[in-house]
Amino acid sequence: MLIGNCKYYHKTPAAGHRISGIVTMNPDSQPVAKAKIEIRGINRPAAGTQLFMSQTFTDEQGHWTIDNVPDDDYLIVVDPARTPSPVSNKDGQMNEVNSRAGTKFVAQTYKVRMSGTDIDNLAIQVIKGGRITGKVVMDGGKSLPKDLIVLPEQTAKDGRSPVRSALVQPDGSFILEGVPTGSILLKAVVYGRAKEYYTKTAAVNGMDLLRETLGIEDGSEVKDVHIVFARVTKK
Repeated sequence: MLIGNCKYYHKTPAAGHRISGIVTMNPDSQPVAKAKIEIRGINRPAAGTQLFMSQTFTDEQGHWTIDNVPDDDYLIVVDPARTPSPVSNKDGQMNEVNSRAGTKFVAQTYKVRMSGTDIDNLAIQVIKGGRITGKVVMDGGKSLPKDLIVLPEQTAKDGRSPVRSALVQPDGSFILEGVPTGSILLKAVVYGRAKEYYTKTAAVNGMDLLRETLGIEDGSEVKDVHIVFARVTKK
């Protein structure tokens, strides 16, 4: 079973189950290096067992492999690598992923079923998506809280891809990359502190991004988004 722009081929395994593939970028099919590949079991595990999860990263040619995957249904999440992370090689030794950020693209999810065979040459194509830049200021000229992020929200119609947030820098600037295509709203949040803060305004080119959706196309860029963040007034 498969969901998404992805093809796969079965091969009888020598021992255990392996899933491998390649990630390329549309429209020129260039390999995507340092993309994070995570596989997660979907079905509830049997009593006394754990849900299978594993992850790896693509190499410079976009290739990746995960071994010892049991028979089951899985969700594969393909995500841009955002921070250096240790990964194990075939000998079980830990290698450090290059600290240079990988290619940015729209995160994707796929469903696959492991059933008695390896899955090799899983061809996954991703798109660059949109890019949004701007600045967040605190209402009244006060300092911004720590761990503030800007979060795009897809409409129900377009909510098919995982949406990634962007950390707001100390000067208030932010860069969102790999924004899914379609219609989005935009706001700033501090997770776990929703009762303390709220997004007062979010605008670009006269649009109210709290109420009006912003259309994102593959390769598009939206600049100079202005967000005003505020503390909830205690009554």
